[in-house]
Amino acid sequence: MGYTNRQSGGSGLQSAYDIQDVSLRSTSHAREKFLSNRNAPSLPVTGVRSLIYQSWLRSDLKGIEAEQFGAPIIESRDRVKELRYENNQLCRAARGSFAQIGKMLKDAEMMLVLTDRNGTVMETVGDRSTLERGRKINLDVGGLWSEDASGTNGIGTALWAGKPVFVHGTEHFCEGMNSWSCAAAPIRDPMDQSIIGVIDLSGLTTIFQKHNAAFAAAAAGEIFAALAHEQDAERMRLFEAVLSDLPPGGLDGEALVLVDRSGRLVYSQDLGATDYFMENGTGVRHGQRFFDISVDMSQDEISAVLPPQLECKDIRHLEFDGEVKGAAFIIPTKYSQQRRQMDPARLSEPVVLSTGWSGKIRGEIVGKSEPFLEALDVAHRIAHVNTPTLIEGETGAGKEMFARFIHSRMGPVDDNPFVSINCSAVPRELFGGDPTGERQRTEGVYGDTENQTSDISDSVNAGVLCLDKIGELSLELQPRLLRVIEERMVSGYLRQQGLSSGFRLISLSSRNLSEEVQAGRFKKDLYYRIGAMVLSVPPLRVRGEDILLIADHLNAEISDKMGADPLVLGSDIQDILMAYSWPGNVRELRNLIAQLHCLAKGRHIVKDDLPRAIVDSVEIPASSGSPDEAGQLRLGGTLALKKAEEALILQAITEHGGNLSKTAEALGISRPTLYRKMKIYAIERKGE
Repeated sequence: MGYTNRQSGGSGLQSAYDIQDVSLRSTSHAREKFLSNRNAPSLPVTGVRSLIYQSWLRSDLKGIEAEQFGAPIIESRDRVKELRYENNQLCRAARGSFAQIGKMLKDAEMMLVLTDRNGTVMETVGDRSTLERGRKINLDVGGLWSEDASGTNGIGTALWAGKPVFVHGTEHFCEGMNSWSCAAAPIRDPMDQSIIGVIDLSGLTTIFQKHNAAFAAAAAGEIFAALAHEQDAERMRLFEAVLSDLPPGGLDGEALVLVDRSGRLVYSQDLGATDYFMENGTGVRHGQRFFDISVDMSQDEISAVLPPQLECKDIRHLEFDGEVKGAAFIIPTKYSQQRRQMDPARLSEPVVLSTGWSGKIRGEIVGKSEPFLEALDVAHRIAHVNTPTLIEGETGAGKEMFARFIHSRMGPVDDNPFVSINCSAVPRELFGGDPTGERQRTEGVYGDTENQTSDISDSVNAGVLCLDKIGELSLELQPRLLRVIEERMVSGYLRQQGLSSGFRLISLSSRNLSEEVQAGRFKKDLYYRIGAMVLSVPPLRVRGEDILLIADHLNAEISDKMGADPLVLGSDIQDILMAYSWPGNVRELRNLIAQLHCLAKGRHIVKDDLPRAIVDSVEIPASSGSPDEAGQLRLGGTLALKKAEEALILQAITEHGGNLSKTAEALGISRPTLYRKMKIYAIERKGE
């Protein structure tokens, strides 16, 4: 009949629906036959799609009257107001799409409808005459359009099927709707993929076009993206709210858990290390309800419903914009050995971890500074969930090394390919189509698997697709890449590299993609798709003594490879390395060590062996006088590193008017790290 029943999403929808193959005459005959044989539903009925026939059976079983003219409607305005409040986030996310599409529908004899998860109409917009016709069948705010209330219809059947559907004319179960056609697509919650509403495009059968199904699904995708953006912003505000209450020293041996206003887990640190989860071998995944709680409950009520074995040291409501938006739980944990090793206070040796990469370099990441360990801790946790990850950092900071580290924690690297693509020079054919004429795919955005945060075991052996320099991908190719991600398409080239449709996506960028979106150089929907989780790699200049640790590591690696004695880097050379700003980060340091191995006159490096640009940039001109404490370090270490760090922090706090969030960002460290350093240097915390 020209219909395909696959679940799909994004730009692939239009080809999935072809209403030219629907015969209203055949459907009408099938409907009449069905209604006349209602007592014998097992009799075969031809001329109607299976999706519609099964919906007719459900409608009949629910006792829906075929003669019903319109949908039931909620008469109480107060109840409708309550429902709108409960669905406030959904309505807000749809506001932009409704405003834009509403202008397009003027005089188009169509209307756009938004419903909640139960099929209750929340908003309508469209052509005035069509809106008036819609009111006659209660296709209006408060109308009940689930299958249980109104039989087969676009909204109700989309809710039941969990995918975009099209219901045309006499395919509707109720007679009063037989002159209408509707294309509807469910809207999913970006956090847990549950259906939270439906977007529906409706009009009379005489004017409806086949592309309307794709149009409705595209609108659902826009709302999904807006929801994701709002949830990310709210999650960050929850972080800020709890961080402002934490002591400068942070949490010591305790798990931090954040839930949103619905009681869903949005963040957990070391939750699996608590006694309760260690003993019960269970856990709550991100997006799931944290037991049966809601932030509308008091702290005592929340405490009462938690398992008694789950000792909760503290429960705090998190408020902003005058409302309770979430809650924080602080739960005592048992330190794992791995966490002990990563605790800077206990650390006596630098962390040297393999990425499993046997390419041009050993594939090891090295360091012991707080910014490095924080990034490594995030990478450890990210590695255990299969969610699109964006790794940000300056050029040469080691973004690909962190990507390969995450890859190495997913399983044996020999059986789990890592495919890296340079997006600044990607060929059109890679994302534009499959040269072999074949492709692998999973369910689309409205299916059961796409874009879900899943346990890493789901993607073992599927491989990692690493998109390097994603911010430099041309605007022309960005929609094509979005389709690859949404529909999980694996082209001939990618398949030859060992990827399958369950691949994990990691994107790398040295550009600020949020700013690129604002400037119109990067697609907003693609930005939301690739950055479900974000890892920031610190620049080398904020990593302190990691500079010398990395230099020693590279020195040993290169000397071993060349079969030569290691270089000797005296205290004067070390002072220069520590004082230099390293705009090229670790890559520049690697190049310097390699250059010294090849060009230095001896094994003992002297100042004249270093590039003039490095030496000149750290020396203080004689005419400049004595630098202040926050200035550049003089050669020979006349300013101690710790004293210089204290001065830099004080200067940054002053420059940003005491705003610690901006101060931490300017210094390239997190707020908790800034708090710890302020405590170490006895810097008084002033009001922001």
